Amino acid sequence: MKLSIRMIIVLGIITLLSGGVLSILNNWAEPRIEQHRQQRIIDSINQLYPGQPDHKKIASYAENLPIYACYDDAGETIGFAFQARGIGYADEIRLMVGLDRSLEQLTGLFVLEQTETPGLGAQITEDKFQQKFAELELSADEPSIELVDRDPSAGQVEAITGATISSEAVINIINRALPRIRRELAR
Repeated sequence: MKLSIRMIIVLGIITLLSGGVLSILNNWAEPRIEQHRQQRIIDSINQLYPGQPDHKKIASYAENLPIYACYDDAGETIGFAFQARGIGYADEIRLMVGLDRSLEQLTGLFVLEQTETPGLGAQITEDKFQQKFAELELSADEPSIELVDRDPSAGQVEAITGATISSEAVINIINRALPRIRRELAR
């Protein structure tokens, strides 16, 4: 019986020490992780609107996802950037999407976070896929993007071969966000 009590005490002490170390590491890492996320947002806006435009959060929609207005050097609005998120094949995908001033054309796409399958679904982070959203025309009434297997035309994006689910997830995330963004910006 003494052996059992000693084992319980030793395991309890090890558990407390391990928990304390993890807590200290979390407190140390959390501000750095948040700083990295904020820098990634700035970098993504700079990629969507080259020339390091000024930007300001002007609104939020759906679960506090931010909408940013982007300005040129003269202070004129050149477009909007908004975060969107949804479920992909493996887990949540977080995007930064650029929308022109008229709200009828995407300026681009930047994947902020994803955990899709390496080599397949993770191709959504590659320039080859993201460039398909640059200057993508949207209908004026009900904006929606269509996913096609090949030969895309206006308002269509070609799926990544072997990663249709991830491609479709990105399209669905944007299609769900666009009407909300338009309503929020119309206010």
